[in-house]
Amino acid sequence: MQACASSGSPSVLVSTDCTHGARRHREWWWVCVYVDDLIITGMIKKKVEAFKGEMQWLFHMSDLGLLSYYLRTKVKQHQEAATLGQAAYAQKLLKKAGMQDCNSCQAPMEVRLKMTKASSTPMVDSTMWRSLVGSLWYLVHT
Repeated sequence: MQACASSGSPSVLVSTDCTHGARRHREWWWVCVYVDDLIITGMIKKKVEAFKGEMQWLFHMSDLGLLSYYLRTKVKQHQEAATLGQAAYAQKLLKKAGMQDCNSCQAPMEVRLKMTKASSTPMVDSTMWRSLVGSLWYLVHT
């Protein structure tokens, strides 16, 4: 294991040789510790445990167990797979937009809407609008 400092934050580069079928390849793990959370994943449990042990020794860390949330995504781990869900994040966005009690529909637009040049409706908060559009973009693309 090689430890180095990178822009003021400790970083670790781990390199292990592994065999997959008849092919041999090199596996690289980059781990950057910026705040106080670190996610370690891997296919070989023995290597993951060894890596966690070295990280705990090097950085005086504790193991919090299986991952349950990551970047607004719920993670549920099973024996052979993991499922990801964003229902809670989507509900939070609906609440933020004041639409938590709305019904779903195929074409999301007001029924029998008549457009006019002069409008009495208040102006839209552009900052809130951009925030919601960005959040929806994130939701759709993750």
